[in-house]
Amino acid sequence: MDDFRAGVARILKGDDSSKPKPDPIPKPDPKPKPRPQPKPKRASKPRPKYASWPGRAFFHAGRASPVIEAMAKRLATEGCDLYDNPPGPVWNEAHRRPSAAWQIECGFRGADADGGPGARDLGQAASPASGPLEPVT
Repeated sequence: MDDFRAGVARILKGDDSSKPKPDPIPKPDPKPKPRPQPKPKRASKPRPKYASWPGRAFFHAGRASPVIEAMAKRLATEGCDLYDNPPGPVWNEAHRRPSAAWQIECGFRGADADGGPGARDLGQAASPASGPLEPVT
């Protein structure tokens, strides 16, 4: 009985060398610092399929632009090919005549069919976008 009491006393004191002590509970690994989220890439604006209306003042003698050349080619495919030479990017009388023919074909009359492209008739021709609306140098 003395052995029993001595064993209990050792256990209560924490001096029990007869039993193996359990391994301490392992500490969990520290949480990794969150990585900063990459900034989302800005989506590039899709290039429009058709040229936007640059305004009536855009079309004047001597103005050069790929839009003018694209419009001329589009009018030629629509049957308004009144060009003596292949159309170029510089607006001139050779561009005005097919444009006037297209306007008449669209039902415009009088001052509305003067050959200066308007938003409605250019929209009906749907000139493909071919570059910036800046003058070609």
